[in-house]
Amino acid sequence: MNSKNTVIVSVLFLCLSQIISAQDSLSEKKPSEVDRIKILEKAISVLPKISGLVNLRYQYSTETDNYISGRNGFDVRRIYLDFRGNATKELSYRVQLDFATSPKILDAYVEWKPSKYIGLQAGQFKTAYTLENPYSPSNLETADNSQVISKLVTDYNNNGRDIGLALNGSFFQKKDYSLIEYKIGLLNGNNINTTDNNKTKDVYGILIVNPLKSLSLDASLYKGQYGVETAKYDRNRSSFGAKYDDGKLLVRAEYVAGEIGTTQANLKDARGYYISTAYYITDKLQPVLKYDFYQNDKTTSSSQITNYVVGLNYWITPKTRLQANYTRKDNKDSTKQDTDYLVAQLLLCF
Repeated sequence: MNSKNTVIVSVLFLCLSQIISAQDSLSEKKPSEVDRIKILEKAISVLPKISGLVNLRYQYSTETDNYISGRNGFDVRRIYLDFRGNATKELSYRVQLDFATSPKILDAYVEWKPSKYIGLQAGQFKTAYTLENPYSPSNLETADNSQVISKLVTDYNNNGRDIGLALNGSFFQKKDYSLIEYKIGLLNGNNINTTDNNKTKDVYGILIVNPLKSLSLDASLYKGQYGVETAKYDRNRSSFGAKYDDGKLLVRAEYVAGEIGTTQANLKDARGYYISTAYYITDKLQPVLKYDFYQNDKTTSSSQITNYVVGLNYWITPKTRLQANYTRKDNKDSTKQDTDYLVAQLLLCF
């Protein structure tokens, strides 16, 4: 072999040895790189996912009190910031704040969910009592809750929330849903962001049966007392309802009855029911119709109020919705005028 060939062979051998050495070096580095990626992914997984809601509203009512209180016109109804995350596979957390008007905590809880059969929430959260109350403003088909929900569920400025413990779970799992769901709660029974002001605790329970993925039937009970220890009064309520939602057509109806008042002496038996229906004409356009009845005192027909609601939802983007509702309020009490109410709002989720 001449010297030229010797040099070529030597160079090729050197190059080949460098390639093999580089491959060995890369293979040695791979495990550490994988480990670093796993550590980074684990760190990211426990960080909260941030979302929120901006709700801008215009409202107009022919009711005299609306002018007096200055509620006619534009306002910033809600500004939510929502933080959710998982500390472990079984342990999650959520903190949701509202910055409209004065900042306040809406939700602040942790949830331990070892299996689909049982989960435990602890903190401040929306009570699962009734079908409508758990809805968030971002997915409720109307601009406002039904009268009976406002009067018998969120009647003490609690945003439908309370502080305490709640068990939840489901049984008989099908492909995309469970046949049976349950939720049971032990609550302070007071306003949000406050401690209890009496010696008793409130309890609630709801049982939901889903014969089909699109069909839900429920029965709910609530038992408790509200007010300071020396002047507390009963707040016992029950409800049942049904919901059909196949992703295009929504029909939801509920009946709720229970005690309402401000002292034990003036407690009244109230009741109410509603039926709400909405249908997607297109992916972006959803008209809404609602019949909404409430009676503050079952023994007095003049306390009956019926709202007839016509609405329209239009999605600008999948997370941005324009919502308009017209409500005709029919008062059974002849001393009160029937009124018209118009509300239009923008709900921007991010």
